[in-house]
Amino acid sequence: MNYFNVGKIVNTQGLQGEMRVLSVTDFSEERFKKGAELALFDEKDQFVRTVTIASHRKHKKL
Repeated sequence: MNYFNVGKIVNTQGLQGEMRVLSVTDFSEERFKKGAELALFDEKDQFVRTVTIASHRKHKKL
């Protein structure tokens, strides 16, 4: 399976499992839409888990 780098988690936010993500994709509205599934990888490019987007909002560049 091919994976595309769409962003980097730079911090956590709040108590509801939110993450601050620095987007590196041209199609952020499509990549981070509600219900989209993203795969998380660690610093060594090892698969960690899959997450499903519950919601998103823009704040500055994040």
